Amino acid sequence: MTRKDDFFSHFISISVATVLKEYGYRKNGLTWNRRMDQIIYVVNIQKSRFSDKGTVKFTLNLGVAAEDIWLAYWGMELPKVIKEESCFPGFRVGDVLNGFSGKAKDLWWFLDASKAMDPLAEEVTSCLRNRCLPVLQQLDSLYAVADFVRRSNPLMMPRDRICWGILCHQLGDFDGAERAFSKFESGKSKAWQSKVSEIRSRLGMEKPYEGGPLSDS
Repeated sequence: MTRKDDFFSHFISISVATVLKEYGYRKNGLTWNRRMDQIIYVVNIQKSRFSDKGTVKFTLNLGVAAEDIWLAYWGMELPKVIKEESCFPGFRVGDVLNGFSGKAKDLWWFLDASKAMDPLAEEVTSCLRNRCLPVLQQLDSLYAVADFVRRSNPLMMPRDRICWGILCHQLGDFDGAERAFSKFESGKSKAWQSKVSEIRSRLGMEKPYEGGPLSDS
């Protein structure tokens, strides 16, 4: 471990780790999980590859994983640690600070080994405690997750759109699930078609709608 790594580890211990321990999160590397019923809250520190010898550039990733959605998507039990890339929904600190406007810019902090770390630790701690964690804590049920996604989280990635279909099905919105899945079944990707077929089987859904893609209306 380099001196810079030691410096960064100490910074994390007096800032992010302290706050998350207070809220009941458990640490694994640079990822923290907290489980409440079937919802797992996730906070992750992402270090930039472009940090130089004396500076660490980092940001925060956040999200939740719902056990029922995970089981339907992966067909297996939850792992001991949920990573940020497995979250639905997942977002970054920049999204939080910009009110999920869709125009958020990534926020990256710079920890300079030649400067006092306390001011930055206070800034990151305040952001986490007062802005980020309150958003996560609102996502305490499948209904809350669905409401959040409708309001704040554009479904950009294929996996997110499939997870949205699973969520719709679990909340009884079978038309919404059908719309989400049919877009993949009418698409060109065999891999995504196969994935949706697996998920349909796990959910006990009937065969895909055969009349063509459904509209969003």
